[in-house]
Amino acid sequence: MKYFTAKDDSKFIQSFYSDVKFYLDNSNREFSGETINFIQEFAASNNACRERIAQGLPRAKRLARLFGMPADLYSYPAMAVGGPVISVNVFEAILNDDGHSSMPDQRKLDVLNQTIGACKELERKEFHQIINPFYWLNLIIKTILRTPFWVLETAGFKSESFEKSLAGKIVRFIEIIGILFLLVYLGFTDSELKEIIRKIVS
Repeated sequence: MKYFTAKDDSKFIQSFYSDVKFYLDNSNREFSGETINFIQEFAASNNACRERIAQGLPRAKRLARLFGMPADLYSYPAMAVGGPVISVNVFEAILNDDGHSSMPDQRKLDVLNQTIGACKELERKEFHQIINPFYWLNLIIKTILRTPFWVLETAGFKSESFEKSLAGKIVRFIEIIGILFLLVYLGFTDSELKEIIRKIVS
């Protein structure tokens, strides 16, 4: 279901953010007075974090594109130096910043936070949808309306042409009338019936 996909994406991007924050905060850390063992353990931890970020980059970039996040920016050369304008992806710049000047870490974290917010919003939307009984009723009705045409497809017929034909429209009309009678019998109000009809038609 879409809810579980949205929930998994939200969990991933938050974990990804934690790794990025740790990596950016510590990639240029200077050591003073620490033991060799501590430095080696820290370096191993930072390298493992970098590997997780590299592996998660494709998914993070996909989510940013999905929600229309401003992840691709232009890097302009200094006037005195000259050179071409470079397109730099915010997510790619986490590990390899190839722009003319270094992209601020906060800019990277801001885009990540925006992506997290979009993922959480979708998760909330999908959750409210699955606890809405009208969502399930609408899904059941659509399944019932689609069943005759699915049977035709299974039997090897081209249901699409039949579905668009007069006979197909008559079959669907009869189904809708039958469903509406059942809903009236179950006690649905006029406003509820109108909402259901609107969703069926749309």
